[in-house]
Amino acid sequence: MIGKVARRGSRLGGLLAYLFGPGRAEEHDNPHVVASWLGPDVGDDLAELQAMMRLPLALATHPPDKHVWHCAMRAAPEDRQLTDDEWAQIATDVAARVGLDAGDGTAACPWVAIRHADDHIHIAAVLVHEDGTVEAARGDFWAVAKARHAAEDRYGLRPTGPTDGTAPSRPTRGETEKAARNNRPVEPRVSLRQEVRMAAAASASADGFVEHLDNAGIVVKLRYSTVNDDEITGYSVGWPGDRTADGHQILYGGSKLAKDLSWPRLQQRWDIEPADGNPWQATTAAADQAIAELTADPSHAGDIAYTLADLLDASAWAQERRRTGPWHHAAAELDRHRRPPASIGPAARSLWAARRAIVRTGRSGDGGDAAAAALRLAALLIVLSHQHGSTATTAAHLLTTLGHPAPQSTPHTRPRRRPTGGHLTASYSPLPGTPPHNAHRAR
Repeated sequence: MIGKVARRGSRLGGLLAYLFGPGRAEEHDNPHVVASWLGPDVGDDLAELQAMMRLPLALATHPPDKHVWHCAMRAAPEDRQLTDDEWAQIATDVAARVGLDAGDGTAACPWVAIRHADDHIHIAAVLVHEDGTVEAARGDFWAVAKARHAAEDRYGLRPTGPTDGTAPSRPTRGETEKAARNNRPVEPRVSLRQEVRMAAAASASADGFVEHLDNAGIVVKLRYSTVNDDEITGYSVGWPGDRTADGHQILYGGSKLAKDLSWPRLQQRWDIEPADGNPWQATTAAADQAIAELTADPSHAGDIAYTLADLLDASAWAQERRRTGPWHHAAAELDRHRRPPASIGPAARSLWAARRAIVRTGRSGDGGDAAAAALRLAALLIVLSHQHGSTATTAAHLLTTLGHPAPQSTPHTRPRRRPTGGHLTASYSPLPGTPPHNAHRAR
């Protein structure tokens, strides 16, 4: 289930008119109220409902300008169709968790839940209680997330990932608008995350990681310990020519791109010894070990998914380099579950060891062994799908297409300094007027 909290506004009438109306493309079907602060029966007069909801604003000493709160709750496509009563329970739980309506007879914020489709509802509210008290609704995003997880458990819906702050940071509005002004296909934060992740997948050490970023034409700034001058404690990256209005280079720290791209997390990967022997046979063995561990103890799904995503990245680099293909697509599908776990179990460490072995070889290897490994990884992804839903299933399907060896990569001589194309990278050439880039490292 998805719970999306919209930006707060001031036009309650416009919001209600849209929710009860036909929609922008006549997509709304039988709009009706399923729950409210007064119960499900609040009448069908839109003007009267709006007037009742706005009454507390006259009692507030300083009513907020942005007093209209709006949230949408949507079930997954594969979930069963919920009844009006079930949606009413979900809406009531959201209202209680956000602070709109405790449900204990105390003054509530006027709120209403409208259903105009089979798979979702909208909740609209005025952020002033009936006694004139203003409701701040702080932490509403987290409250809605908890209500979402509770509904998934209660009604057996498809589970979604935890709301734990480990998901990659999304571009800000300013970053998006700046990318559009400069005719960039994606925001700098997104393209840098893709390049840094590829560098992490293709490297076996800190030096290899930095070299890979240098070759990709990325500005790299390393941060060193104040106690030990030779100890790297962090890094930041940026695109040449991407500067502030004052002319300063814009840089993003690894953890600002994604939690698993922080320097300590990268070092954790490099500290694992590579598996012995054929890397693809090691991958097959690691997948079998992970399947057995998951079957015995499903609680290891998080750390196995985390290290498996790294293994798929390395496999994509070895098999396809920068070309779009099943390995890259499978890695991208699993990317949203790349959440750093509290600990790494034996099977997850074996997956990492196989990844290190693949990176060490630096080439695609035997096609038959790689295809066999792909099928075992697909089987592992099917087992993971019980925890991660259709995303892992989609990734598994992509790998099962590899029933034959992937095309051999062309000899990799000298890396291009500014790569273009490919599924996991975006072209991001310097801005006009900037000099040719030489990799930057600074203490």
